[in-house]
This record gives sequence, C-alpha cells and structure tokens, in this order.
Amino acid sequence: MALILLTLIGCLAGWFASIVMRSEEGRLILQDMGAGLVGSLAVGLVASNFTLLGGLRLASIVAALAGATIAVAALYFYRMRKAQ
Repeated sequence: MALILLTLIGCLAGWFASIVMRSEEGRLILQDMGAGLVGSLAVGLVASNFTLLGGLRLASIVAALAGATIAVAALYFYRMRKAQ
C-alpha cells in the first residue's frame, strides 16, 4: 500500500509541476512525472528506513513530496541550462 502511495505522490507532484511550469509538450510532462516518481520513491523509502509499511507515516509522505519536488526542480534547471 505504501509503495502505491509513494508512486501516486510522485506522479501527481510531477504532473502538478508540469502545470506550474507550463510544459505543454507530452514528452516533457512524462519526464516531469518520471522525475517526481523517482524522487518520491527514493526519498520516501529512505525516510521510512526502506520498509514499505513505514511509508504510511506522515513524515515519509512529507519527505516523498519534498523529494519529488526537488527532483522535478532539478530537471527543470537542467532543461534551462541545456537550452542556453
């Protein structure tokens, strides 16, 4: 259950970030969702000591949201730097 929750948090955070950053191209939206997913799973599992049931704690959920946000922001800054 916790793995599904972390996955949903990551994908939703990536999708929301693509809306905020006005990424209208489908490929960019999927990249944002993928970055959010990876960030959420990585930080969420670390915060819950790599136990899937620990992902149901509020601290793990907040950490997963923060990880997804950081991963999407890093992807955005990478894209901006590459465009220059």
